[in-house]
Amino acid sequence: MTKSQRRIRGTTASTPGHRLTLFVISIAAVSAATYIAFVPGSTPYANRAETFSDSGCNQNYSDDAKRSPACTRAEVNAELTQADNSPAIGANTINLNESHQADASPKLQSRHADNPRDWNNHQSNTYGSQPGQTMAELCVTGLNTKESRCQTGNYNERFNTSESEDERDSASGYSISGHVLTTDGLGLNGVRIVASPDRLNGQGIPESQTLRFWTVTDSLGAYSLDGLPGGEYTIRSSTQGPYRSARISARTGVNFADLVVYRNSATVAHGRVLTTLGEPLEGVTVLPNVLGQPSVLTDDNGRFQLEVTLKPTVSSFTLRFQRPGYREESGKVQLQQPDAPNAAAVNVVMHPVESWTALTGTVYSDSGETLAGRTVELRPRSTQRTYSTTTDGDGQYNFPVLESPDDYRLIVFGGAEHKDSQQAVHLTVETSELDVIVESYEFGEVTGQLVNLNGEPVPDFDLVLRNTGSRRPNVLVSTDRYGNFEIPVAPAGELVVASQSTPSILVQGLHLRPGDKLHLPLVLDWGAHEIRGIVVDTNDNPVPASQIVLQWSHQAGGITTRATRRTAADTQGHFAFSNLGPGPHSLQINAPGFRTVDIDHDLSRQGYDVMVRLN
Repeated sequence: MTKSQRRIRGTTASTPGHRLTLFVISIAAVSAATYIAFVPGSTPYANRAETFSDSGCNQNYSDDAKRSPACTRAEVNAELTQADNSPAIGANTINLNESHQADASPKLQSRHADNPRDWNNHQSNTYGSQPGQTMAELCVTGLNTKESRCQTGNYNERFNTSESEDERDSASGYSISGHVLTTDGLGLNGVRIVASPDRLNGQGIPESQTLRFWTVTDSLGAYSLDGLPGGEYTIRSSTQGPYRSARISARTGVNFADLVVYRNSATVAHGRVLTTLGEPLEGVTVLPNVLGQPSVLTDDNGRFQLEVTLKPTVSSFTLRFQRPGYREESGKVQLQQPDAPNAAAVNVVMHPVESWTALTGTVYSDSGETLAGRTVELRPRSTQRTYSTTTDGDGQYNFPVLESPDDYRLIVFGGAEHKDSQQAVHLTVETSELDVIVESYEFGEVTGQLVNLNGEPVPDFDLVLRNTGSRRPNVLVSTDRYGNFEIPVAPAGELVVASQSTPSILVQGLHLRPGDKLHLPLVLDWGAHEIRGIVVDTNDNPVPASQIVLQWSHQAGGITTRATRRTAADTQGHFAFSNLGPGPHSLQINAPGFRTVDIDHDLSRQGYDVMVRLN
């Protein structure tokens, strides 16, 4: 089975997602041979031990006629990595270790670095410049050239090649809407909104394509992306004056994909770097651990000064000091007055490296075969630096220049067929070679159905499966029109399942024995119910920008499912959650200057309306 056959929704062999591929062949004379699952990187990270990887936590809101925000949020940011020799898996699954997509740039870059479009500053493009107008652009990169060909226009008119009107409507008749709100709950006018599909109707996006949709917000900060192909999208807002860009993950049909944008807050960090002899050290790289911030070099007096732009919620950050021949140092900057101009002095003494060494080795499976294309990381315990490489065709890795003596942690990511391996390593001048043997997985089969509490199927919902022996997801699967999914080849052992878009779900208590077939009846908090609420103080004055977390859990047959959604109150203290199932839910409300409040609310008995009083 080819890779392009591994990512097909449900158990059928054809989907509407292939219409886009046929168009690409016709306009660019290229063949999209590989489908990939694109999962953007995100910041800040929310450290949750039970999720698959660092969680891309996105504040999302919503609005109805009463301007009541609700939430869409992707808790799981599945980190993708390259791996070869993956086992064959079912027609509705893809091995997440087949590809890697990183999008850590503050600009909204396309999949290909040579694409000239700057999606974070789209003011030069006149298309879609009016609120209510949705435009699309499809760029195709040839297989033998880096040149990109782009076409812009209405998706139905330019890119949807379905012959019948009914097929066109079903393929691209979806929408995602919401608001762009400040932390005070105010809507921002004229903000450009860009939507990038992660998966279309359960299908990965061909590697040769970049498809984007965009529009702008109206005077109330509202936007609507209409005429979209069904699927899951990353939604980004452009920068607007002093406000930073924001991003969320949402699936078509969501009317509450709101983005909360933060006002920039600048801090000036300055100081001096000296040697152990008290001499100034020139040419030291000073790098803040804040995404998108520039670094500076110390001058001939060892002095530096740089301005760091932060979210107002950040109370501290770390500066890293690096120079060849010296051990990396770090210094923490504690802000005295968050959300206000700050100046911080950081002075550092750097120690020369006593000696250098190298580390090489071969990665083997427990059956003795060498493993090519495996990621190998080496992390010093004394610094935040990570050295990374990939095994070659003979399974060999090489770190040619390393500081010694020092303690490291060596991590080998096993990929789809093997478990991850990690071990402590003490490197000295004499250390030169270390072979690693990784344990192979045994396999079984997993099937299941995703339904709500009423037993109704939840179609076209993407789930990721991970064996607890791996730090990265093993398989991505989509439910079909009846909520069914199938993974013919799944790694045996303890498993967890999670979602990549709203609502964030986590399923635990799963165990697959080698050679067995495991059926998972999964229940999701999904339906037509909603919670509408208002947050006030003891004098009944609204408390804007309160952070609200909605949680739901279900347990049956030893399987526990948890769902989480987040939102914030607007300027009038209103908030809302939609697409909920019936029954008990719990809310946690946080606001600066007030005590945290926890509320249990049963929709079946207490209705939709909630009043929260903070003190």
